[in-house]
Amino acid sequence: MAQYTTKEFAILSGENETTIRKHIERGKLLRNSKGFIDDENPINMVYIKSIAHGLGITPRYVRNSNNEIILMNINLYPPDEVEHLR
Repeated sequence: MAQYTTKEFAILSGENETTIRKHIERGKLLRNSKGFIDDENPINMVYIKSIAHGLGITPRYVRNSNNEIILMNINLYPPDEVEHLR
């Protein structure tokens, strides 16, 4: 179970933070009791699958010039049961 801040989720989804906040206001995304966007919430899963074309997402990290690891964006991956896409 991964939990993301609004900023992190915006980076992962390729959307800007304002768009993510509007989706939260409209109920397309939900925050948990701690204020994070949980990728196992059923409503959030529907949104994630829609932006990842049904494949799902996993975070991708990179190391910047200051040797810090930063969240970059989504990395699409096929579900386990779809072997021919792997």
